[in-house]
Amino acid sequence: MSILASFLMPHAPVFLEAIGQHQIRAVEKTIESMHKIGKTIKELKPDMIVFVSPHGPVFSDAIAVYDLEPYTGDFHAFGEFELEYEFKVESKFLKLLCELSDEHGLDYYPLKKNQFKEFHHDPKLDHGVLVPAHFIYQHVDNIPMVAMSYGTFPYLRLIKNGKLLKTVSDKLGLNIVVIASGDMSHALKDSGPYAFDPNGPWFDALMTKFIDEQKPWAIFTESLDKIEHARECGLRSFAVMLGALEGSNFNSKVLSYEGPFGVGYLCASFIKVDDGVDMDWLIKMENKLQNQYEAHIKKEHFLVKFARLVVEERVKGRVPPKLSITDEFVKVNNRSLKLPEDHGFLKTRRGIFVSIKNESGLRGCIGTILPTQDNIIDEIYRNSIAAATKDYRFNPIEADELQNLIISVDVLSELEEVEDRGELSPDRYGVIVSSRGRQGVLLPNLESIETVDEQLRIACNKGGFSVDEMDKIMRFTVDRFK
Repeated sequence: MSILASFLMPHAPVFLEAIGQHQIRAVEKTIESMHKIGKTIKELKPDMIVFVSPHGPVFSDAIAVYDLEPYTGDFHAFGEFELEYEFKVESKFLKLLCELSDEHGLDYYPLKKNQFKEFHHDPKLDHGVLVPAHFIYQHVDNIPMVAMSYGTFPYLRLIKNGKLLKTVSDKLGLNIVVIASGDMSHALKDSGPYAFDPNGPWFDALMTKFIDEQKPWAIFTESLDKIEHARECGLRSFAVMLGALEGSNFNSKVLSYEGPFGVGYLCASFIKVDDGVDMDWLIKMENKLQNQYEAHIKKEHFLVKFARLVVEERVKGRVPPKLSITDEFVKVNNRSLKLPEDHGFLKTRRGIFVSIKNESGLRGCIGTILPTQDNIIDEIYRNSIAAATKDYRFNPIEADELQNLIISVDVLSELEEVEDRGELSPDRYGVIVSSRGRQGVLLPNLESIETVDEQLRIACNKGGFSVDEMDKIMRFTVDRFK
């Protein structure tokens, strides 16, 4: 018993005639492929189907498995009130998946009806599940399912979670199919959900290329910044799905691709065969990622190397590390970095922001607008520890995350008061806005912030007041080190 096949399917409600109406003519190839997938699943005769959706409750520390019975859903949110759905739940699979997840230190968590409501989600299937199911269940009858979202984990961790789907199917003696629900780039046109970004077509082209070249895993070794700018919503579903196929030979094939509305719709199949994708693909992927990471580390600026050293020693030791500085070295606990010849930062005081990211996005960021320490080194030391352990938006960084972190250090200029908004530019200047003793801060050159008005609105919102209440604007520039 095993994973018979997996499929990548888009989930735009516009595919349904009752919602899309005349627009469905623009996505005829996609609709045809969705029906083809349903017919293929009918021929495979699986015992159950697993759906992975981007549009259910999504958490940073768990993969939510929808523990609801029965599964129900509708398209009321899209103005359609005739279509209603009910599906059987494969409760044995759901229960064992969550039990083994705990045993293996993985991330599946059963989310019950009251918890859906607690997190402001209706306790029913979202359109990320319903749209693919709408087409599949026109061709199959009464096959039970398990639905889940993904967590905002690094892709490699999601792949490892996906492997557990196969383990559970083997233990229960079930043949299953996995559906990765996800649209591709949402930035293909200015008329789409996001403004056009050249990384959108780049991402979609690579996805189709890698799938047809029998190396679908290769997308996870591409630039994380470029993928982020592509504005996709399917790659994490895809990671879980691909993990379920690990250890099996399978044939990957693009069935169709369209993008008429500024969003990429990709249908693809991954059918288990005797001779297909190299079974060692996960090892190759891990090796390539490790090589890329090591190359990145070698090119880091001294200030970033120092911040990384502080983060690593704090996380491993669980207490603030000891810092000492000589004429030639800066030392953190027993690890040393040679000072560069020009180290004026030992005599300079500046505000510092330390940002920590992984492939899921931001992992911690703490900064000081004005200097609080004697020099830049001491300021980075303080803020590196805080970014790793005291950013209230995230859990403290754990030791097993250290090999996947990307760190940057922003050194702020001195502050200048602004009398005219024409003196601002969100690309060049960060801002500090004030109102009756309250402050909001926004760094420059942030993704998706294109206008001064937008920059000021977000900065004021962070300070807890409106733009109309703002009584002072300060600007600053940033030297960003990576």
